[in-house]
Amino acid sequence: MDQDFIDEQKFHLDRERRQSRLLRLTGVSAGLTVTSGGPSSITVSAGMAVDALGRHLVLAADTTVSVGDLDGRQDVEVRLAYRETATDVAQTEGVASERRWDESPRLVVIAPDGTAVVAPDDASPDLDGVPTVLLARLAVAEGGEVTVDLTAAQRSTLSVAGALGVGTDTPGSDLEIGDYGPRDRHLTFKVAGGDGHRGGIRLRAGSENANEGYSLEYDGRAVAGQGLHVRTHGPGDAEDGTTRLFVSPGGDVGIGTTAPDNQGHGRVTGRRPLRAVPPEIRSPRTHVPVRPAPFRPGPVPRLEVPHGPPCPQVVSWPR
Repeated sequence: MDQDFIDEQKFHLDRERRQSRLLRLTGVSAGLTVTSGGPSSITVSAGMAVDALGRHLVLAADTTVSVGDLDGRQDVEVRLAYRETATDVAQTEGVASERRWDESPRLVVIAPDGTAVVAPDDASPDLDGVPTVLLARLAVAEGGEVTVDLTAAQRSTLSVAGALGVGTDTPGSDLEIGDYGPRDRHLTFKVAGGDGHRGGIRLRAGSENANEGYSLEYDGRAVAGQGLHVRTHGPGDAEDGTTRLFVSPGGDVGIGTTAPDNQGHGRVTGRRPLRAVPPEIRSPRTHVPVRPAPFRPGPVPRLEVPHGPPCPQVVSWPR
């Protein structure tokens, strides 16, 4: 075979893999879902992944692997690895010359003690020094029942260690949008599914497992109260957090409640009473300072003062 042609093919292959290595992330790009295919077996769906060297690992068809040799083992890993097999070998002056290669990957299912099974059967199970992509972890019971953990899968997702700018070349924050240009900008979350989902921003601090902080969410779930929620998240809060401020789609505002019965409804809990800042009623001819009063459980006085000339007027003082 002409050496120039061989060099050209190597050039194109190297360029493709360099782009995959630098512009994509190692992991599953599509498919490759692991399911329990029956007693002592798993099935990996067709799909594609990219390994750390930028090589495309394309599993063309669903593949079933028998894991009977791994019964009774935990933390079994399902890994996809590159494989290259010559399919067209010619004899040139008594010397074998490989002219075509098959790059179908191999599936290696390996236990912590090194016991492994592989598909296809004639592939090597050896993974020493070989870049692989983790697809799942398995727990294989003594009777052959297989439990699949897909959360362990290595996926090709975006992860940026430095600052990321959108609409700016000089971001000063982890994520910065805009550069004070004269235009409108929005960060939009679009969620489908009727009243079953929510979207928003979550602010977390402390340790990874503490899950403490605040969230600002639009919650479409009727059970939670449809509207805008400002929630706290801490050791004493529910799993979804505790709503501290709520605004309904109709404009009603609740403090400590997600079911306000008017435009300003506050529910006070705790050992200390809530005290209002001294208000003042002013008009061109009237100045009435109002002494602050604590808010306590039970009926309290209510002062209604309508807007409009010539001056405010007390219209009711119910109890």
